[in-house]
Amino acid sequence: MLALVTTLIAFQATHAPFTIPDADFEQGGVLWQSPPGSSVTFETRPGPGNTAANRVARFPAGEPQAIWRTIAVGAGEIDTPPSAAHLGMKVKFGIWFRLASNGFSSGDSITLRVRSDSAEIARGSIDPAAVPSGPWHLLTVDYDPSVGRDGCIRHATNGLSAFVEVDAGGEVWFDDLRGQPFEYERWALDNESFEEGVTPGAAWSIEGTVTIETTDAAYYGKQSVRLAGGNASVTQVLAAQVPLAGPQAGELPEAGAWVRILSDPMPDPDGEVRLRIFHAWDQRRASTLAPSTRRTLLAEAVLSLAAAGTQRWNYIETDAATAQPLPYLRSHMRRPRLELVLEKRGRGTAQFDFPQIGERHAVDGNPKRFVYANYVARFRNPDFAFDALVDAPNNELGKRWRNWYWGNPPACDPGSFVWLHDPRSLRAGSDPHDAGRRDLAVASWDTRPLPLLGAYDSRDPLIVDFHARLARTCGLDALMFGWYGQKAVELDQCAPRNQSVNGPALDELYGSIEARGCDLKVATKMNLLRHANNAWANPPPGCEFDSEHTLELKREGIRDDLIWLAESYYWERATLKRDGKMVIGVFDPERSFSVSDGPPTQMSEADWLWIKEGVESATGHGIQLLFDQAPLLSTSLETVGDWFAGIADGSAVWRLAPCEVCRFSDFEAFQNGVANTIEPIDIQDHFRTTIIGRPYRWWRMDDARRLGIAIVYPGYDDSGVSGWSNPNGTCAGGGTRCTRVVSGAAACAPAPETCYLELAFEEAERSGMDWIQIPTWNDWNEMTVLEPRYCAGYVQAVVANLSSVAHPADEDRAWVLGRLLRAQAGIASFKRRSSFQPAAIDAIVQEFLRMNAGTPYD
Repeated sequence: MLALVTTLIAFQATHAPFTIPDADFEQGGVLWQSPPGSSVTFETRPGPGNTAANRVARFPAGEPQAIWRTIAVGAGEIDTPPSAAHLGMKVKFGIWFRLASNGFSSGDSITLRVRSDSAEIARGSIDPAAVPSGPWHLLTVDYDPSVGRDGCIRHATNGLSAFVEVDAGGEVWFDDLRGQPFEYERWALDNESFEEGVTPGAAWSIEGTVTIETTDAAYYGKQSVRLAGGNASVTQVLAAQVPLAGPQAGELPEAGAWVRILSDPMPDPDGEVRLRIFHAWDQRRASTLAPSTRRTLLAEAVLSLAAAGTQRWNYIETDAATAQPLPYLRSHMRRPRLELVLEKRGRGTAQFDFPQIGERHAVDGNPKRFVYANYVARFRNPDFAFDALVDAPNNELGKRWRNWYWGNPPACDPGSFVWLHDPRSLRAGSDPHDAGRRDLAVASWDTRPLPLLGAYDSRDPLIVDFHARLARTCGLDALMFGWYGQKAVELDQCAPRNQSVNGPALDELYGSIEARGCDLKVATKMNLLRHANNAWANPPPGCEFDSEHTLELKREGIRDDLIWLAESYYWERATLKRDGKMVIGVFDPERSFSVSDGPPTQMSEADWLWIKEGVESATGHGIQLLFDQAPLLSTSLETVGDWFAGIADGSAVWRLAPCEVCRFSDFEAFQNGVANTIEPIDIQDHFRTTIIGRPYRWWRMDDARRLGIAIVYPGYDDSGVSGWSNPNGTCAGGGTRCTRVVSGAAACAPAPETCYLELAFEEAERSGMDWIQIPTWNDWNEMTVLEPRYCAGYVQAVVANLSSVAHPADEDRAWVLGRLLRAQAGIASFKRRSSFQPAAIDAIVQEFLRMNAGTPYD
């Protein structure tokens, strides 16, 4: 419980508005500065709250004036990470202003600037001649990364300065400077996924035939709204929100929603669905206006019923090119009043689900804060699929068991066979974590972990369904399936005494989610290994495949695989889409490709653009590519080798075992158990400078288009597969590593593993990035798993309590579920949820063990 409280406190401190003394001039402006001869005064007048006893800054008419306030960074006003290599937090500032007199003309200006030391990082400016005089308005800053105004605090800055400047012919008052960490604001809707139904007087007002559809086919949740008959609509008026955290005058609004047209009755070929944002006058003002002028259309999206097709979810989003900004209001302290309308015109039935609204770039069809885990499907058990492999010779154990088996020694100890893991053998000893279980290619330098479910087969529907249920209960929004491509699947199926695991497992994952009506999403991450190594150079007898011996042929092969993927899964409800485009991950995009006509080479940005455009042209479906590598950037945020910035839609950094957090300097230290002392600050710096810092800086250079993804992981240990029998480089002052181990800091005892995960979540949350990637759900070969681990005492306690909730020993429960429970708490904090349900994880695991009278595999 203590760890959870700590995380929530860190979250509140990170996202709270900045504390800026005398921001409202109530101290008489003593902390504000001005140039010599300034005529700015601080007077008692009604402020934005219409309070008489209120001080404001008065800028007289007719001459340029300025004041500024310097704000300490990391000293109680703006909290940044303590390391000098901080992430460069992006900030948002605003200040209230009132035009207290007339006399303004075109060319006048009111400006708010923010500087990090001498660098201007944000600026907001307005022409007062275009703004109504009398009421208070909020002036906020804008950004332009192309000229360095990215809003980010500069490296090792001494402080921020907020400058308020007026060059106008009329008098202006200012009050209440505000600042906070930046994010594209998504404005809150009540009952946004219709899980509470729609009833008169509730959040949504209805016209026409409107009902709630309770079905497993909803896009998010269990319910969607159904508009039937002729014309029908649902409307919500947005509630007022606090400044800097709600609709602001001058902002461009944006909305998105998922819509599905039913095939019965046949939809009107001339019908359409509309998503609209209106500015509406309040009832008092509206009563004085003609009906046609009581509200103004700001943005809309229109989809014809014919173009939408039937029985499939389409994403629609308002057109940013034609959107109108929220107006400045003439009534005192009025805020923009918005209406979001979901509408169907013409005969037919349409379902809407998960509508969203916010400022431009804030909506994408998914939850605002999104978390996914990588899913491994490369495990096989010959007892699951009785085929020719059961009688395969021992030298084909790798085919029989796939990655549960490992028979290659480490590169640093090539003559040793102590590293062999043969699932036909059982582990000896009395350790309750592995005694009597199959010897799998799983290891840890100080513990003996094995999967709770045993040596399972990745195609087993029982296993896949358990994983999907548990992942969603943990709080994950999606699983990113590690995929080697359809051409690799066909090669595996064709080879003698072999079967594909990867392809059938993907089908099984989709099938399980659809059968359960679960709103867990699926994305695929393309592993380029088979294409890079030209796995089709020497196909088995009777199998015909085109060789990929040149970069051009490899490029075509990758494109064809992705075409197959989009054609096969784009319209599946479970497929993860962002802005309506299919999300596809790319693992290790900078890897070398072996070619016959020269030295190993890499794919260029032009190659990836060719692949992407080819897929979209052939299928008619948009795709978004998420790369697991971010370019190196200097501390001034300038690009260094940003070779795929123009093609990557999103980026993370997959660098899980760097020297700075490895427990052993080299293989000799690993063998002798001579571990490095890793402190929490070492782990924090690893995330701040690399794992999170690099994609963060790349994202902030163009965060309107790019998606920055923070990686959070529980540790790493590839000794179970001899470091994949690779040398794996050297660390300063050490020899060859061969095996790599990353685990918690010594100061994190007694639970170093979950502490490492906790520190990672805190840094991801601090960064402000909206997406988190967790490597992994179940990569047992590198021990990056969240999936439950085996403990004999836990299983026995659960199975013995067939009719009640079991309460196994705390230490056994912590061993089995510790990582999963810590991840659930971290995800809840990241998503800004005040509660979560660890008991639901216990319930699923215990139900599964009782149903199977223990573990389904040993």
